[in-house]
Amino acid sequence: MKFAISSFVAVLVLQVSAAAVVDHGLSHQLEARTCSNPASAIPLYRAYNANSFDHLYTTKVIELQDVVNAGTYTAEPVAGKIFATPGFDTVPFYRLYNPQLYDHFYTTNAAERDFAVNSLQYVYEYVVGHVYPNADCNGIPLHRLYKLGPLGDHLYTTSAQEVTSAQTLGYSYEGVAAYIIPA
Repeated sequence: MKFAISSFVAVLVLQVSAAAVVDHGLSHQLEARTCSNPASAIPLYRAYNANSFDHLYTTKVIELQDVVNAGTYTAEPVAGKIFATPGFDTVPFYRLYNPQLYDHFYTTNAAERDFAVNSLQYVYEYVVGHVYPNADCNGIPLHRLYKLGPLGDHLYTTSAQEVTSAQTLGYSYEGVAAYIIPA
């Protein structure tokens, strides 16, 4: 009987040990798959309208070309890269527009989007793309700033130097809007 119990315990210990090794292997594989592949990210184009003091961000090349060719916006350097499709580790990046302020506004927060639509006269346009909600996947912060005035302007940048420069021009820092892939 002691032999049977000892044999049972030995087999149980071996199974638990083997399961731990297998589980560790699976955990490592799952951990490696939780971040979307940065190679699949697409450019987040940036343009500026000096007449209405509006920054526009889009992943659509044709939209960028249309506003630049119309003479209303000037193309600026690419803000970074985001994902066209949702991933396990990404969230939607919503785009809104306020026609009274001539201001584009972007957020990952659905409640903030809804508040802007219901209380601040913004119109929801669409999901520009998908972004990381935090720095866990080695994304870089996309900072959000706002300049209050008759024509408000939201500015989004990954550059700490541009954040400082914008603040000297009257922009208020509102925090990190999202985490994106460097351009």
